[in-house]
Amino acid sequence: MNRALVLLAVAVASPSFAAKLTVKNKVWKEDFKDYASVGGNTPVLEGNSPMAKFVNAAVDSFTKKSWKSVRDMAAEEMPALKKGGFGNKYGQWFMYDMYTATTELVSFNLEESPYYGGAHPGLARTGMNFYADGKTVKAFGLKDLFSASNLESLVTTVNSMALKSDQAEFMQEGFTGQIEADQMKDFAIDKKGFHFLFEPYELGSWAAGPITITVPMNEVAPLLNSSWRRRIEAATRQN
Repeated sequence: MNRALVLLAVAVASPSFAAKLTVKNKVWKEDFKDYASVGGNTPVLEGNSPMAKFVNAAVDSFTKKSWKSVRDMAAEEMPALKKGGFGNKYGQWFMYDMYTATTELVSFNLEESPYYGGAHPGLARTGMNFYADGKTVKAFGLKDLFSASNLESLVTTVNSMALKSDQAEFMQEGFTGQIEADQMKDFAIDKKGFHFLFEPYELGSWAAGPITITVPMNEVAPLLNSSWRRRIEAATRQN
């Protein structure tokens, strides 16, 4: 075969190179009257790649809506609470864990910790996953990655691992049932595997904290749809 044709065949068959993206922090520090405040950090991807632009816009929209919901509640409830002697502000705190940041795959856990009074704040964990195919960037979830039968196999694996976790006491003691696929919608990906994100009280007590169940990549990869397996393995290899 002609050498040029051989090189072309290799280029077409091989996954494209996923370059790393630089991640910086957006620092939140803002007050809403004497009613509420926001703090913490959210990710900002540097550069003008389609991935960076898309993810930054998605995070900006998500966090602005989250902070607005706290402000709106504070505007409605705090005047009466202040008159009644409530001395604290409502609050929102953002934080994140970046698992993969490349031009083809970005995956991270974005957490919100709202406070409306009481013994402790809340905690919500959102797995945010994006894939770029050329200039087109889309968010994706488990149903994009797995067939129905393979997703069932993954659910079984996650349940087995949760039952062995020292943190998942509610599940082990029968206070919560088996984990369903819908409860696994928040996840993050890196070369180590798939990290399924659970909030306090889902599987264990508040004291147990947020629980992450990690299924190693060598166990997940055979279950992935073939096109996604190539994409994810190629993208996470560069991270």
